[in-house]
Amino acid sequence: MQMPFDPKTDFFLPDGLAFHPLNRNDEGGIFEFSAVLTSERADMLKCYDKNGRAKNLYRLDPARDGAPGDRVRAYWCPYEHNRTRYTTLTLDADYMFTAMMDGCTFGVGHAASDGSVTVTHANAQNMDQRGNHAPMIQAQKDSTLARLGPRAKLFEPTAYRSRGYLWKKNYDVSALTFGVKEGKKWVFYSHRYRKIENGSIIEHKYYETLKIS
Repeated sequence: MQMPFDPKTDFFLPDGLAFHPLNRNDEGGIFEFSAVLTSERADMLKCYDKNGRAKNLYRLDPARDGAPGDRVRAYWCPYEHNRTRYTTLTLDADYMFTAMMDGCTFGVGHAASDGSVTVTHANAQNMDQRGNHAPMIQAQKDSTLARLGPRAKLFEPTAYRSRGYLWKKNYDVSALTFGVKEGKKWVFYSHRYRKIENGSIIEHKYYETLKIS
């Protein structure tokens, strides 16, 4: 029996949501999503861990009447080139999702007494330089702290882009960052992975899940 979608243990793709009208809502908000389990044969997608074991891979779509998949009520933190977008989370939904990150910075503000917290997704790719990402990273940090204040927790490219160990110079790892309401507080995680094009199949090699805050 297939267990319900759980972003902490399942891999998921929110790629299409960054181009959906819901992403234009400047302050994000709560939306209904469908988590649809994909298959290598039908969707030309696969996911496996660093030991080669297959992992469930879901596609996140805006929910529609009669659409397949598990219904998920979640916040969406918007994304846009060369901007810092944000949304404020209360305890009215179970999850928070945002677009895939391959150089962006995710920020978590200081939580209020009622559990609400503001999160940001910062992009400053116009500041990136060939062989030098420091100006981009600094611009994203400055923008995030300007929105969230000095007590904010930052999840920057230096924390997720390197493959690590013997491959530290291979700066090609992406991150799927998400939030989970746990009791009366929000906890944030990120799946580190690398996308590999293998003929007609797009593979996603999962490395680990990091707890951000």
